[in-house]
Amino acid sequence: MQRFKNAIVGVELDRRHDAAVVDYAEFVTRMAGSDRVHLAHVLPSPMSLGDLYPQYRQSFETAREEARDRIDRIVDGRFGGPERSTVRTLLLEGTPLVEILRLSTDEDADLVIVGQDHDGGTTTEKLARKAPCSVLIVPPDATPRIERVVVPVDFSEHAADAVDVAVAFAEAAGLEEIHLLHVYPVPTGYMKLGRDRDEFARQIHLHAESRFETFMTYTNTRGLRAERHVVEGEDVPATILRTAAELGSDLL
Repeated sequence: MQRFKNAIVGVELDRRHDAAVVDYAEFVTRMAGSDRVHLAHVLPSPMSLGDLYPQYRQSFETAREEARDRIDRIVDGRFGGPERSTVRTLLLEGTPLVEILRLSTDEDADLVIVGQDHDGGTTTEKLARKAPCSVLIVPPDATPRIERVVVPVDFSEHAADAVDVAVAFAEAAGLEEIHLLHVYPVPTGYMKLGRDRDEFARQIHLHAESRFETFMTYTNTRGLRAERHVVEGEDVPATILRTAAELGSDLL
């Protein structure tokens, strides 16, 4: 896999949470043959204490040492890194979102691997929106495997990029196919105009199928089969998650 030569792995110092992230990072970076892997943890900035910092400076130094020891214990035996790669452990200070974004830019990273948020997704959602590279979000207790890849598509250039990333993963995993999923809602406002709902939904479905055909003319799956799925759903994110689960996806 030509992608993902320079990866950043976010470590939270939560043994259960980090175990899945580190295991997945080991799996992906070895599969990709990554050249550089940065294992990063973000500590609160001592400068946030202002004038109180000198009084608590030793406490912060102790916290840094303890954090590095905990990272070593979490990583030890779980992450050896790809052969001939450079693996670094980094302790940063500040806000996790800001510091991971800064690191990904400074290091010219092409992949960030982080755990799913405990707060319902706020930080990881912002990271996925703002990062200059691909972001892989690992749920707790996720098993590192890639046997079925599902790609939600809205027929945009970003969707084509997502397909290209998915193809790279599928090729590296030795798969022969990927699944492309488009979810469309049926606008309810038109029903007030007296339109037949079933006929209207059918027309929207046919329009989506037509756009899919066009999308595939400029999307290169490099010889992999692309199984297409066009699904109606009022709540598009929820429908994507439900359909991906029904398809047995382990990479979305």
